[in-house]
Amino acid sequence: HSYTGYRYTSSDNYEYLEPFQLANLFLNYDLKLKNKYTIGLFFQINNIWNTEYETYINYPMPLRNYKAGLILTLNHKTKNT
Repeated sequence: HSYTGYRYTSSDNYEYLEPFQLANLFLNYDLKLKNKYTIGLFFQINNIWNTEYETYINYPMPLRNYKAGLILTLNHKTKNT
C-alpha cells in the first residue's frame, strides 16, 4: 500500500495534482522438480482499489490490472576437480 500526497504543478503552488492511495498484491509459489528445475508461478494485481490517478498532469495511469506468469529456472551443478 502506498500514499502519494499533493504534487504542485505550478511555480506558485496554486495548481496541483490530487493525492492518491494505491494497493498492490503479489503472490508467488516456487516448485522444485528433481533438483534440476525450479518453476515459479506468480500472480499480481496492481491498483486493487481501481483508483483514478495521475503521476503527471494530463497523463492518467491505468486502473486495476493483472499480471500472471511462469518462470523456469534450470539448476546447473558444476563438478569440482
